Amino acid sequence: MKKFFKGLFIFFEVLFVIEIIALAYFWFADPLGIVKYFNGESPAHAIVSDAAGDAVSDNPLLNTDQAAALSGLGIDPASLPTEIDASMEKCLTEAVGQARAKEIIDGVAPTAVDFFKAKDCL
Repeated sequence: MKKFFKGLFIFFEVLFVIEIIALAYFWFADPLGIVKYFNGESPAHAIVSDAAGDAVSDNPLLNTDQAAALSGLGIDPASLPTEIDASMEKCLTEAVGQARAKEIIDGVAPTAVDFFKAKDCL
């Protein structure tokens, strides 16, 4: 029984070290771009209001729902391309599928999963 608890303790120690290494990697390498939110920085929002108070996007390809969804993910819609060529559209179709790509192009707001699947296309 003593060997069992010793082995269990060692297993949890190794697991803890792996977690610390993974957290350090995600903190310092910041592959997801989220550390800035922990440091108190707020995302740049490209949603402004017009004279009527309606939200307007700085990107002509996005409607207000799409721009708001991207801003909610911490992406500045103004930094996205203002023109989409055939290779970008093909990449989007391969990343999210034909039906979902058509929905996004037609104006449905992208989800976080859609964005992370298609971020290399932009």
